[in-house]
Amino acid sequence: MTVRESLAGFYSEPQIRYLPQVLEEIGSGQIVIPKFQRPLVWPKEMRLALLDSILEGIPIGTVMLWRTRSGEMSVKERLGPFLLPMADRSAPVRQYLLDGEQRLTTLYFALVGAQKLAQDSDETNEPPEAFQVYYDLRVKVFVTRQDLGSVLPHHLPLTDMLQGARLVKFQRNLVGERRAGKREQEIYADADDLVSLSDEVADAFRQYKFPTVPVTSENVELVTRTFQRVNSQHVTMSEVHMVNALTWSSSFDLLDRLQEMKQGSLAELGWDEIDEQTILRVCKIALGVAIYDDDSEAVGKALKKQPDILGEVEAHLCHAARFLRTKCSIGAPDLVPYTAQIVLLAAAFRERPEPDADVLERLRDWLWLTTYTEMFQRQMSESRFSQLLDDVRALATGEMLAQPPGKAPTKRPLPRFDFRHARARGVALLMARYKPRAPSAPSEAVTRAHCSRLLAEHRNRAMTQLITSAQARRPAVSGSPGARVLVRPESIGTMRRLLQSAERPSSEFLASHIISHDACQAFRDGDYDTFVRLREGRLNDLEDARFQRVLRRLYPTPGGPPSI
Repeated sequence: MTVRESLAGFYSEPQIRYLPQVLEEIGSGQIVIPKFQRPLVWPKEMRLALLDSILEGIPIGTVMLWRTRSGEMSVKERLGPFLLPMADRSAPVRQYLLDGEQRLTTLYFALVGAQKLAQDSDETNEPPEAFQVYYDLRVKVFVTRQDLGSVLPHHLPLTDMLQGARLVKFQRNLVGERRAGKREQEIYADADDLVSLSDEVADAFRQYKFPTVPVTSENVELVTRTFQRVNSQHVTMSEVHMVNALTWSSSFDLLDRLQEMKQGSLAELGWDEIDEQTILRVCKIALGVAIYDDDSEAVGKALKKQPDILGEVEAHLCHAARFLRTKCSIGAPDLVPYTAQIVLLAAAFRERPEPDADVLERLRDWLWLTTYTEMFQRQMSESRFSQLLDDVRALATGEMLAQPPGKAPTKRPLPRFDFRHARARGVALLMARYKPRAPSAPSEAVTRAHCSRLLAEHRNRAMTQLITSAQARRPAVSGSPGARVLVRPESIGTMRRLLQSAERPSSEFLASHIISHDACQAFRDGDYDTFVRLREGRLNDLEDARFQRVLRRLYPTPGGPPSI
């Protein structure tokens, strides 16, 4: 039997369907969305452009459905800020949406509406009002409820268009405005024209037709491969969702497994917000798959053979999280200077789950070495990453770093403070190491764990700007790391008053914030440029001293450290 014969009947002929029919099947649970589909990723502009296309009669592409009598997939119960209709389990034939999720859910939320979730979804930061759409009959544009100051009589809710009685009520109210009073008579003198236009807009959506292609098969693997091939053309499809599609079965759902991991042991360590792509990269190392090769099929095949590898990956990530919290004062994944450092540290703990104190010290040194040299800022290739992986594995087994010929690594200078920059997070972690005291209790010592929790709780807001742009003579001053202090955001006023008070703060308090007595005096005198210059110089000195210690410990040979 030929390949073509074996696929006979897999694809049925395209069927031309009216839009309201398809939306009705979604609303009744006859068409459902498999869990391996991507999140809601279309921005508002694309959603409104889709509505414009339908109004103008422009084709919006084909929708692909998998029809099966025996296949049973986990389906999405929520999307964006809404609950989805429940699947109709009594239907003899189930229909799963393979291609067209963004288009059909956009149309469903706009034209039919959906039940709002009690809590917002993590998939999108947009509120439900961003998906509720009106057609402005005067301006002749689609607009969301989020962008409307107030809803006026000539704003046609799209949820009324496919409901005859509700559309008639809208039109009667519109005409009624003309009879309401003099001002309304002037504004809505053309109410009959607006009513006619509302009919035209509603008819455009009622009569809109597009093709659906049924995929008929009981072979789940073949169907998910079809999904992968179709969606590989879309730039919004993440590697995690692609691998999920390729590995999905009734007994294995990668997205569910990652969520369990994040909400379980990782959440206990404060790492529930770790990015799923980061976990997948750790998984790729464990499977022996190239990290930077975009080959979802290779990852899918390897993971299907070894699904239990995820349990090992979870354990390695937990080891890395504990190490970062206890040895580096890093209490959350987004505080780690580079995401790649998490991936490589997890690989190190895979090599040696219970390293001794010397190994832990070298791994900590490696973290600062790669941070200060901005190792991951440059373009990363698979061969370069493999070298770094060999390095961290060597450290995990008690070896020293290899010493290729070349000049010694150098610390990069402090950049303008931006918490998104790895070096800025490095400065925050350096300040946390000095256990800065609270300005409300300057005589009370604090622990490093307390400072770690402060950063984990407030992130970039904990690195509060002590010198504002209004106080500084030059923009570079207010943007310097020397203008930032590690305190609770609500305490910054107290901090300023304490530094300006007639009674100088104690030496212990100033030292905990890496502020010299000369810098403190400059602040009291209002010489903020000098304050920042002195403090930035001190931060640089501390970084330099740490960097030299790191080099001596990682490269303890008479010839000195090599280039890396």
